[in-house]
Amino acid sequence: MTTTSTAPRRQSTPPLPRHASLRGRIPPRRRPSIVLFFGLCLGLSALLLLTAITAVQLRFANRVFAGVRVAGVDLSELTREQAAARLQEQLTPFQGPTILLRYAGQAWPLASADLGLQVDAQATAQRAYELGRQANPLDSLAAQWRLARAGANLAPALTVGEVQAADLLQRVAQSIDRPARDATVTIHGLQVVTTVAQAGRDTDLQATWAAVQAQLAQGESGTVDVVVHELPPLVHDVEAVADQARRLLRTPLLLAYAGDAAQDEAPLQFALDPVQLAGWLHIIPQPSASGGISLTLQVDEAAVRAYAQSLAASLARATIDARLHFDPIDPTAGRLSVLSPSQPGRVLDVAETVTRTLAALSTGRAQIDLPLQVVKPAVDMRDLDRMGIRELIASGATTFKGSSAARVANIAQGARQFEGVVVPPNGIFSFNRIVGDVSAANGYEDALVIWGDRTAVGIGGGICQVSTTVFRAAFWGGMPIVERWAHGYVVGWYGEPGMDATIFTPSVDFRFRNDTGAYVLIQPELDLTQGRLTFNFYGTKPNRTVERIGPETSNVRKPEPPLYQVDPSLAPGVKKQVDWAVDGRDVVVTRVIKQGEQVLRQDKFVSKYQPWRAVYLVGPTPDAGG
Repeated sequence: MTTTSTAPRRQSTPPLPRHASLRGRIPPRRRPSIVLFFGLCLGLSALLLLTAITAVQLRFANRVFAGVRVAGVDLSELTREQAAARLQEQLTPFQGPTILLRYAGQAWPLASADLGLQVDAQATAQRAYELGRQANPLDSLAAQWRLARAGANLAPALTVGEVQAADLLQRVAQSIDRPARDATVTIHGLQVVTTVAQAGRDTDLQATWAAVQAQLAQGESGTVDVVVHELPPLVHDVEAVADQARRLLRTPLLLAYAGDAAQDEAPLQFALDPVQLAGWLHIIPQPSASGGISLTLQVDEAAVRAYAQSLAASLARATIDARLHFDPIDPTAGRLSVLSPSQPGRVLDVAETVTRTLAALSTGRAQIDLPLQVVKPAVDMRDLDRMGIRELIASGATTFKGSSAARVANIAQGARQFEGVVVPPNGIFSFNRIVGDVSAANGYEDALVIWGDRTAVGIGGGICQVSTTVFRAAFWGGMPIVERWAHGYVVGWYGEPGMDATIFTPSVDFRFRNDTGAYVLIQPELDLTQGRLTFNFYGTKPNRTVERIGPETSNVRKPEPPLYQVDPSLAPGVKKQVDWAVDGRDVVVTRVIKQGEQVLRQDKFVSKYQPWRAVYLVGPTPDAGG
């Protein structure tokens, strides 16, 4: 009789289903044997696998694993030295892959021979040997498994003929490369010619060669794109500056003067020849903000200035004062008449012309106004009625009777230069400006002049007779004397000392200012019979009188003894006096100008005369030549 008992149940153990048997919950007694069996099987399998792996490693120690080929050459179970020898034997010469370089529809095939390709047997054998031998053992086993199943066909390690390859790539680059071409603008005559910009090309030899090497490393023929960099031009768009040049050359620039009716000046107009203008235009490159170059149209300022100066010279006209004549006797003659007409002057402002021309050319204006200035004469023949020339206001006179014919001729020639001269109100009279160059070319003859410390023969002797006479008229007219010089010594022709005025063109001048408030007409009178020169001043007599005090003499000095000079041109014993002794002295003449009893002004004229000794020329004595 079998007795069964039920183990006491724990509260945490769920109750068995009613149909479950107690037997089903207890593992069979044979289960530990099965586990052990499987464990032994696995252990044996691992041992066998380890043994197999070890056997493989031992078998291929220092040898290439089975299934490794290089370019179809089987290197299985060969040592590295054997593999290198086989590669050297079977892959020399090496018929490697062909590389096709291409760019923009062009192609260049590169055969192995072109590149100087050769198999590096040692490096390739080493690479074949390393296949299946990774740093990680599991990776090595995986690689060996793949070799055992499918094998591997490696590309050989290659060496390249560097010089051959570089030369080949350089030839390819030559057919591709080109410099960048800037856009241009040129002016030929009146034609503005442009060329468009073109980008350049520059083959990147290093990058292209790297791509070729990458393809060679694959061991297969293939296509490699040539690496080319674009070179952008510096000058891109030139149409704006070209259009500007075309506009300037299309129509001539007009330079116009509207005229001046008040001065009887007619309008003027000049057209700047486009051909000439074309020569002034220059295309100038300048750096742009983008880093490139921009072209600007510039006008040659120096050429414009030269043109303006030439135009100014052609338009220039000297201002000429009228010369007048006053007839104090015949009232039917109109009293005041024109001896020679006045002429307005013309002056072109060159700097302003240049400024206006450049501005017009830069803005495209077709016309500029010429800055032509018409200069009204100081003595305008159209103003006779407003000049106030109606009476004699002052007169001065000197005598020259006894002068040589040459001296008289010089006095007459000098006096003629002042016929009809008019000094405007507040104008400065200059003797030298009116008389001009005292020379033989202007009609003057040789006569005695003061030359340094002696009297000598010179051109224009006697001209100081004219300046002295003008001085006296200005003196008695009460006009301010701006410049006056006394002679070096007392000259007998001029009478009492202190009332003379010497000149020496162009440095020593006689000048006075017309302060009468009206125009002053200078009118010389020459009496050759009496040997008298008179200068009459006509105008409007001011309300004043002129008195003279002096001459007051002081510091009288005797001359040195006579000087005798041998003159070979004189006969022996002949004596000729050429200078006469005159005492030196200081002379003061005072001019008092009054209005009624009121003294308006006093002027002192100081003259310092040097003593002047007599000079004799004598013929040589009979023994003077020996």
